[in-house]
Amino acid sequence: MGTPTPGIARINLPKQRTHAGFPGLCRLADGRLLHVWRDGPEHTGGSDGRILGQRLTAGFHPLGAPFLLFDWALDVRDPSVSLSRDGSTVYLTFFSYTSATDHTSWFSTSTDEGTTFGAPVRIDPGSTRLATTAPVVQRPNGTLLAFCYGRRIGNEARDSAYAYRSTNGGASWSPVTMANGPAAGRDYQEPWAISLRNGAVLAALRYGSQDRIAVTASLDDGGTWSAVTPKFPGWGRPALVELATGPTICVYRSPIGFPYHALYRVSQDRGGTWSPGATLATAGAQMTSAAPIEIGDGLVAMSLGLESNATTSSLIGLHMLDV
Repeated sequence: MGTPTPGIARINLPKQRTHAGFPGLCRLADGRLLHVWRDGPEHTGGSDGRILGQRLTAGFHPLGAPFLLFDWALDVRDPSVSLSRDGSTVYLTFFSYTSATDHTSWFSTSTDEGTTFGAPVRIDPGSTRLATTAPVVQRPNGTLLAFCYGRRIGNEARDSAYAYRSTNGGASWSPVTMANGPAAGRDYQEPWAISLRNGAVLAALRYGSQDRIAVTASLDDGGTWSAVTPKFPGWGRPALVELATGPTICVYRSPIGFPYHALYRVSQDRGGTWSPGATLATAGAQMTSAAPIEIGDGLVAMSLGLESNATTSSLIGLHMLDV
């Protein structure tokens, strides 16, 4: 067991409009990759974002052209995908965006390897200020966990992070507060969680919006969560992946100070302590967002979004290896 290291080869992934970002990635049952992303002319907009998908080889070579998944009157964005434990179902989450105070989180499933998805289910029908930027986690007992952040009531002063639990395949969801923003007097945003091989669920999230990356954990399938503990400077969605060889990797955005970089850290003790930050990509990026998954023991495939400015963002595929 060593230190996971980025590979040299990086592949520019297809896009259709000038701003391709906020990717999701999962490994299908036969080893192919399903790549999804938000495609649009700019970073935000009330009606111009759509969700595209494409299948790729494990080496990021296209298997057919990109295909449209969702294109609503509203901006749809930040798609994430994961695969059920039995390999039969792809889970998709995303959110629709009208404005900074009006956005809604959705869940959908596919049984044809991501070619088509069923009618989306609203994760919290009572909230119109809730975003999701992380993949669903399926627990060994079948419970699904979706991770969201925002202001459920609508008039709260700070964002909170939530784990939504479903025991009926995603037909309905119940919220559990992971990190209470109003109570702490700070924002908690973009939680990303994974099932660890020791049975726990580990989540990373933004602590104070643009301040630090923090972690919290659950030992009861997302029913309760440990105290939120800040770990290192950074922001952006903190994407996690645990390797079969032992380490846990967190990919995140560098601390405030343009240009932003895509950085990663490694934990050998399941999120307790972390290595110093190392650079994945610079590229003068304004925003970065990553979707890392393990595709073989100690081998990570990652889609990485690099936003140069408000109207230009590209996606690259890269690998990391625990050597």
